[in-house]
Amino acid sequence: MLTLKITDMTCNHCFGLINRAIKELDADAVVTADLTSRSINVQSSQSQDEILDALEEIGYPAKPESTCCSVDRSSKSQNTAN
Repeated sequence: MLTLKITDMTCNHCFGLINRAIKELDADAVVTADLTSRSINVQSSQSQDEILDALEEIGYPAKPESTCCSVDRSSKSQNTAN
C-alpha cells in the first residue's frame, strides 16, 4: 500500500479528481482518503512513480509518506551516472 500526502487536497471534489486519475491508470486500484491529514492510501498494480506523475499532471503533486520503501524523487535525476 502506498500512502501519499497531497497538501492541495482540501475537499471531496479534489479527492474525486485524484481518484479518477488513479483509476485511469489502474481500474482495479483501491483509493481511500483522509481529508483531515490530506493523505490518500493507494493499492494499485501501478508503480509509485506512475501514480505520482499522474497526480502531478492534474495539478495535485503528492509526496510519499515515510515508509521503509519510499524513494526520494528529488534524487532520481542526480544519481544517474554510477
